This record gives sequence, C-alpha cells and structure tokens, in this order.
Amino acid sequence: VTPVFQALSAITMKTVRYTQFNYDFTDGKDVKVIIKMKGLAVGYRSVALQSDLFTTRDEGKNFIDPVFSNLALDDKGNVIFDLEFSVDPSFVNYKQTLLTES
Repeated sequence: VTPVFQALSAITMKTVRYTQFNYDFTDGKDVKVIIKMKGLAVGYRSVALQSDLFTTRDEGKNFIDPVFSNLALDDKGNVIFDLEFSVDPSFVNYKQTLLTES
C-alpha cells in the first residue's frame, strides 16, 4: 500500500491529519481495495477543501469515490471524520510499482 501513502502525503493539507488507517481487499470477480480512515481537521472548511483535493489533484486520481462521513466536533473544536474510498488494484500492485520506479 506504499503508493497510497505516497499519494496521501502529496494531497493532504497541513490542517488535516489521519488518525486511523485500514484497508481490505474484496474477493470475487472485480477485486477492489477498500481504504477506511479516521481523521481530524481544523474546521469544516478544511474537510471540504480536502475533499476537493481528492477529486481534482492528479495524485488523487487512483482514489475512487472518496466519501467523508460522521463529521463531528471534538472537545477542542476540531472536526473528526471518517473517510472511505476504493483504490484501483493496479495502483497498489507491488510488481507494477517496482517496474514504475525502475
């Protein structure tokens, strides 16, 4: 999942941080990689701008249908959120990553 971390690093704003990361591969005919994260942002505006970056930046092009949900304020006034999206399996293919880096 290294390419996912690299892309997240490139498109994540300084006012947003992720506190939990989970991924899973679905079985079946269409293999998908599902990413589920929890995060913290400095205000609702930061969440909205971060959502835009997922859909407009080239680094986010492999993140399919990012959905921010369960937005709430913590005791310090920061916005906590859940984020879920799928990733094209070829994006996290280890063999392809090595070939691309060569």
